[in-house]
Amino acid sequence: MTEKSRKLNNSRQDRTGLLGGLRKNIVMRALLAIVTVVLTVIVLFSLTVAWFTNVVQTGGLHFQTEQWEFDGEITIHQQNIVMSPGDSGVIPLTVENEGKHIVAASVSVSKDSMTTNAELAEMMKKRLYFYVDTTASRNGESMDRVYVSDKNSYTYTILPESKLVLTEATHNGPLLKWEWVYDVLGFYVVGQKVETTPGYTEVNVSEYIRPIVYDYDETKVTFISDSSLATIDGKKTALEFLKEITATDGYAGVIDENTPSTSTKYYPISVDDDGYGIWLHLCSLTEIDNNFKEDTAIGQMQNAPACQVTIKISGSNSREEQTHVKSEAELISALKNPTVGIVTLSDDVALTAPIALADGTNAILDLNGKTLSTTASQIFSLQSGANLSVSNGNLSGSIDNKTAAVYAEGAYVTMKNVNISNVYQGFSIKDHLVDGSSSVRISGSVIEASYNGIHLYGNADASGSRTEIVVENSTVKGEGYAGICCNGSYRATDITVKNSTITGYWTAIYHPQKQSTMTITNSELTGYTGLVVKGGTVTVENSTVTATPDAAHNAPAYNNSGFSDTADGIYLEGGYDADAVIYINGSSVVTSSGATGSLAVRHYAEDGTPVAIHITGGSYNSDVKDYCVDGYTTEANSDNTEFTVVPDTAQ
Repeated sequence: MTEKSRKLNNSRQDRTGLLGGLRKNIVMRALLAIVTVVLTVIVLFSLTVAWFTNVVQTGGLHFQTEQWEFDGEITIHQQNIVMSPGDSGVIPLTVENEGKHIVAASVSVSKDSMTTNAELAEMMKKRLYFYVDTTASRNGESMDRVYVSDKNSYTYTILPESKLVLTEATHNGPLLKWEWVYDVLGFYVVGQKVETTPGYTEVNVSEYIRPIVYDYDETKVTFISDSSLATIDGKKTALEFLKEITATDGYAGVIDENTPSTSTKYYPISVDDDGYGIWLHLCSLTEIDNNFKEDTAIGQMQNAPACQVTIKISGSNSREEQTHVKSEAELISALKNPTVGIVTLSDDVALTAPIALADGTNAILDLNGKTLSTTASQIFSLQSGANLSVSNGNLSGSIDNKTAAVYAEGAYVTMKNVNISNVYQGFSIKDHLVDGSSSVRISGSVIEASYNGIHLYGNADASGSRTEIVVENSTVKGEGYAGICCNGSYRATDITVKNSTITGYWTAIYHPQKQSTMTITNSELTGYTGLVVKGGTVTVENSTVTATPDAAHNAPAYNNSGFSDTADGIYLEGGYDADAVIYINGSSVVTSSGATGSLAVRHYAEDGTPVAIHITGGSYNSDVKDYCVDGYTTEANSDNTEFTVVPDTAQ
């Protein structure tokens, strides 16, 4: 066979607990077990020279967990997080559901025990807030983030035997974040209205739940004689500003000229007849000046005591209320309805067009052993920020119409126990270069595609985040090109293949992207050339990589938009202006096609691009001694047809 040229064509809903105990959208019918995890966050200050010149950096965040009767595990990935005024960051955690039922994990935060220093505690309660980084709709209002507090929570849904991963590098749900507000200009609080003297009312604050932010420019902002805010910029009045923010805060009602306030300018947002509830407050000029003084006071604390908050993750293994559907219209309506939990097929459904899910959608579909089919170009089309979980059934498309079962652009996808067939591509992942990377987790599934099982376009530098795919206990087959085909050199991806079988016509996996990682563990890979790498760092451990038996060998050569069909077991081709490294460990077995000139392992770098292969274990059908790391060598069998990597006793 002659060398073949490749041209690859780039072809959450908020679930919050509110004051008054609004229940989760998915109604839990039978509680099987309860989990409550308390994360104790110790906040110590890191004030930079740019913020205040006579302070030093100290401390960070510390987490401690407790849990009861939960069939799973909760992991905190970083024990110390440094924070400064004006910063925001991620609370990095993973919640693994090892049970057989869906888990609803609800996150809330308490700032009741900030510190024994009462003055510092009050200052930090106004400044430190927690939120889930997702758009959401509540009470007919659209929010750009969901703040969590002791009274307001956010609930994540985790499928059986699946993980919720919330780290900055990779996540399959909206991130849980903290922020330290520098300019304190206003806030939402939980409090009780009281009359301190006849005719004079104020609010006793028990909790600060979210900040109010606007661009504070002293040359433009104006105040009326009693120091109350008049305009935020010399033009927009305080009332106009309040109308805007209360129309997008997720609480029912909008502040207008008829909304009464207390004598201290607290406006009722969600308040009962006794005056207890959620209030909004815009700081006066006097308060803003005092807040600036407090900022300076915090900055001058050389040995400030630790400030503590408690993050609670509580939930249940539960039998969820399901919405059964049997038609295309019912299915689409249910998946897009934020009040619906699990959508369950009661019959096979044929689609006439792709199911398009927008940012903020959190859809859970139980195929219930049925088949969802289409002749359209996609079954699911997910926009950036959409979250889809699919389990227990079949997806079927049209090879003639080049169906991709799932098209994801910066979306979160979890797929478990799903068979995908009659498709051109199982997954087509093309990330949104500004609004974020996709995270796709596939387990216990079978993907059979006529071209690529998974086509991963990855993410360019513009997003600043990394695309992640995890394939576990699954079979992926791309009959026309690759089992997993990655596209583009300037991409940032993290790929994990574990306990899986990956098969492609030309290669099992094509990995050209720079600044990326791929880990293959306990898996079987087969293709004309077993595994092809052109960029990033790839680890193969305890896995079998096999070139198609008797496939003809072609000489290696640099290809700008593809690779050479060498019929090697593992082929590393240089040419991009970046390092490319492969590590082969454990009891891996790597085999070429056996054709003359083919090798079990080969690297090729005609232009001098730095590439390397490091081997510490495994067996091969050609000698790989030159790739063994120091302290290892190869040992051949009697007829030199198998070479095993062993410790080098001669050293």
